[in-house]
Amino acid sequence: MPYLQRSEDLNIFYTLHGDASNPPFLLIHGWTCDSTDWSWTIPALIEKYYVVTIDLRGHGHSSAPESTTYTIKDSADDAVALLEELKLTKDVLVMGHSMGGIMASVLTGLYPEIFRGLVIIDPPYWRTKKFWADMLPKWDELQNGFLFVTMAFGNQLPPEMPPWMMTWYGLRAQATAEHAVVKSLQGAFAPDMLGQQEAHAELVKGRAIPRLGVYMREENVENEKKLGVGAKDEIVQLADAGHWLHHMKPDEFNGILTKWLEKIEAK
Repeated sequence: MPYLQRSEDLNIFYTLHGDASNPPFLLIHGWTCDSTDWSWTIPALIEKYYVVTIDLRGHGHSSAPESTTYTIKDSADDAVALLEELKLTKDVLVMGHSMGGIMASVLTGLYPEIFRGLVIIDPPYWRTKKFWADMLPKWDELQNGFLFVTMAFGNQLPPEMPPWMMTWYGLRAQATAEHAVVKSLQGAFAPDMLGQQEAHAELVKGRAIPRLGVYMREENVENEKKLGVGAKDEIVQLADAGHWLHHMKPDEFNGILTKWLEKIEAK
C-alpha cells in the first residue's frame, strides 16, 4: 500500500486514480472517516482528472501515534508534503468534506501558489471561539461523537437515511483511535485553531481562486457568501440530503460538481 512517511512513527496512506497526465485533484475526508468516503465521487472525476485521496493522520490506514499533534495545520502540511512527493505542486484542485472541508479551505489560504480551485462540502467553520470555549469541554462528559456533533451543529441526518449509512459511519468511528478522535477535534476548534469562525475567515480573506460550496442548510450558504463570491464561485444548497450529501445524493452532487468544473475549465 502507498504511504508517505512523515516521521519515524507517522505514515500517511494515500491512493491514486486515473491518468497522471491529467490535472491533479486532491480529496480530503472528514473527522473519524477515511478516503473510502470518495467512492461515489471518484468515478465522476477520473476521466478528466488525476485523483489523489489521503487518509488524515490518525484516520483510516494512516498511523495514529499518541505523541504527535492533530491540528488542521498539521494535516494541511501532510497534504502538501504528499503533493510535493508526487511532484504535484501547481494548479491543483482540492475538495474536502466536513472537517476535511476546513482543511481544504485552509490549504488554499496557506498555500495559494499550489491550488487553482476549491470544493467544500458542508464544512463546519461557522462557530465562534466563544461557542467552542463552552462546547469543547462537553466532550469529556459525552464521549460520544454523534451526540457531540448533534449538540454542536444540530441534526446532521437526512430525512430518510438508509440503515447502512449509520452503520458504516459508526464502524469507522469505532476504528479510529480514541486519542486521535479527541485530538483532531481539539486541533480544529480549540483556541486559535483554524476551524473557529474568526480564525478561518481571517486566513481566507482576499482569496481569489474559484470555489464551489455545497451545504445542507441555507443559513450556511449565506454564511459562505459573506466570505466573498467571485465570478466563477458557486455556493449552493443540496437539501434533504444531510451532512453526508455526496453519499445520500451522489448523482445530484456529482452533477453540481461536474457542471462547476466545466465552468472553471472553460477558456
